[in-house]
Amino acid sequence: MLKERQPDQMIEDQITLLNSEENKLRKFLAHNEEAKASIDVYIKEIQQKKKRLYSLCEMMGIDNRKNHEDKNSAYDSCIPQPAGRFGSRLISGLK
Repeated sequence: MLKERQPDQMIEDQITLLNSEENKLRKFLAHNEEAKASIDVYIKEIQQKKKRLYSLCEMMGIDNRKNHEDKNSAYDSCIPQPAGRFGSRLISGLK
């Protein structure tokens, strides 16, 4: 059976996943300059999502910015990435 996760842990996991996605896009951009325009759009979307998550953390009283500033992420290793995204509806509503 899966362990129950607290909402703050799910938010932190989502931030980690977004950081990983952003890092992967930046690595891809380093090898493919022709795709710069489209990759920049995706990176801006990821940064907006992270900004919304950080503001959600601030509203919930979670201080996690310092925990996610590093470039190395657990999701960059062999850990499988979650299929769903926690709070995507909530995050979209925080515009």
